[in-house]
Amino acid sequence: MSADPFNFGSPPNKPPQPGGAPPSGGPWIPERPTDPFAAASRPDQGGTFGTGQAPGDVFGTGQVRPDAFGGALPEPSSSGSLTAAKPPTLLLFLAAGLAIVAAIVALVWGTPLISIISWLVAGPVAIGLIALFVIKDTNARASGLYAAPGWVKPLHPVTIVLCLVCILAPAWRIADWVGHL
Repeated sequence: MSADPFNFGSPPNKPPQPGGAPPSGGPWIPERPTDPFAAASRPDQGGTFGTGQAPGDVFGTGQVRPDAFGGALPEPSSSGSLTAAKPPTLLLFLAAGLAIVAAIVALVWGTPLISIISWLVAGPVAIGLIALFVIKDTNARASGLYAAPGWVKPLHPVTIVLCLVCILAPAWRIADWVGHL
């Protein structure tokens, strides 16, 4: 008897003759396996489905692959610590600072050229920095771990309003200059 649950014995050498005597003295009776669940009662031998194969050697070829798609699995980091992505708050502070400085410069020195430069700095440059903040913050949020301080969320709209208000000072100086032409 074999341990294979699908081995039902060997067939007779020649098929029985219709109406004749059974070959070799009796009817053919297949061998019965002793225990069809014997393999399940053995302790796990590791590998794929308890076959004794190496983990990843799914088809018994001896070639071990780390995952089912043939790609490499990331190695665990040796430090054992995670680093959380943070929002680029420096860009918000830089945008707010540029807008405030541009408004002050436009109010103090109201020449047309300085007012136009101040309007460009408080407008497109500062708002461009806010847009860059949104892009980098979205990328940081898409990372595996993101941690933002509570004050960053209200700082974003405050910086936008501050830039819009600070655009008014150079625009007012430019409008004053154009009105006197």
